[in-house]
Amino acid sequence: VAMLLLTLRCMVIMMMATERTQVQLHNAAYHDALTGVLNRAGMSRAFAELSRQPLAVLLIDIDNFKQLNDSCGHAAGDDVLKAFALAAHTVTRSGDLVARHGGDEFVVVMPGISQEEAVVLAQTMRKAFSTATTGLAADCSVRPTLSIGVANGQALEPGTFEAILHKADQALYRRKREGRDGVDVFD
Repeated sequence: VAMLLLTLRCMVIMMMATERTQVQLHNAAYHDALTGVLNRAGMSRAFAELSRQPLAVLLIDIDNFKQLNDSCGHAAGDDVLKAFALAAHTVTRSGDLVARHGGDEFVVVMPGISQEEAVVLAQTMRKAFSTATTGLAADCSVRPTLSIGVANGQALEPGTFEAILHKADQALYRRKREGRDGVDVFD
């Protein structure tokens, strides 16, 4: 009986370790290691699971990020990326999706929100980011800000996310052409 109980105990411990490893692998596959937000694969997967509903997509670029990295070092750049992730999580709602799109670009998907509400949230995010980066790399002359493109659409079928993201990208680059550090909406 003791051997049987010992064997069962070992099997339970091994199953728990296996499950923990699977969770860690899943996390690594769908989350950005530096910031903890979703990565592209995680965003695509999470977007596909959304029900059909109106939504807003923010495409966010950290202004002057390359200059910050070049003049203040990559550690300062990493701190700015982490500060953005923290600021984004403080202003987004529980069902919103935040992902690192690549480099210094991030995507936020907000189900069930109007375009006007999305713009207000984007402005709030800019302010939260400014607060979060105050004091980071204080000796650095480069101050990061956010340029944000906003687009609305509906979670629906394959290709929808890319189409809405393309619209948000157009709004983002209009913002960058017109001076950065602000929010533009796709018309």
